[in-house]
Amino acid sequence: MGSKMLFILIFSFQFLIYSCVSDTAKPNPVGTTATNNSAQRAAAQNSAIKQEPKAVAPANNPKTTKKVTESEENPETRIRVEKTPEQLAIERAKVKSLAESKIRDEKVKNTVSVLPSACALIEENAVGKILGIDPRAIGVKDGSGPEAVHSKACFFRWDHEGIANSGVLIQIQDNPVADEHPEWAKYYISSKINQGDKNGDGTGQFRYKDWGVGVASAYNYEMARYYWRTENDLVFMIAFNLPSAEAQQLVWAEKLYKEVTNNYNSK
Repeated sequence: MGSKMLFILIFSFQFLIYSCVSDTAKPNPVGTTATNNSAQRAAAQNSAIKQEPKAVAPANNPKTTKKVTESEENPETRIRVEKTPEQLAIERAKVKSLAESKIRDEKVKNTVSVLPSACALIEENAVGKILGIDPRAIGVKDGSGPEAVHSKACFFRWDHEGIANSGVLIQIQDNPVADEHPEWAKYYISSKINQGDKNGDGTGQFRYKDWGVGVASAYNYEMARYYWRTENDLVFMIAFNLPSAEAQQLVWAEKLYKEVTNNYNSK
């Protein structure tokens, strides 16, 4: 009896120990599932935080943050490239300058077509007849430079009484500053009478007299120059480079004036 009770006590104690050990080693399926779910949610949140792009604060540059009213699209990158007000002002100024340049070129083109060749205004035969010179001895030289837009000139020269390069210069001019001084031709003639021309060294003035031809005119015997203005505000000049008395020079100038004027009006 006593041995049987001892056996039952020993067996019960071992069973108790085995049950405790088994409960401790065997995981709780409910508690494990909750723990795993919490860990997965935490990992997902951490991954989302790492993948979320960070906002980039705009650079505090006053030149790039100014208000822009106009922009252009870069055809290569398709990125809108905005311009500062200073850049836009420079571009507008370039456009305006180009337009003004085209207007000036058009005016120059029209002016060139108006002025005839000065050498075509009188022939050597007429010059020789008026001044008593053999026309075959007269050489003709166009005195207009390649950039002479508002002036044409022609020099008829010969050796007069042993003086080389004597001759007569014929010149025609139009208004070179039409935009600023539309009455240039009027004041050009009046200034010859009122102010005159300075001599070579600038110490004296040569005043002109009223010549009495054209719309307005002026001449100076010492300078050997004769000017007149037409109704369309062209200014003609005859200049002599040969010795003569004033009366003789005036006769030559009046005959040359008539020949040049007739030829110009007939063109």
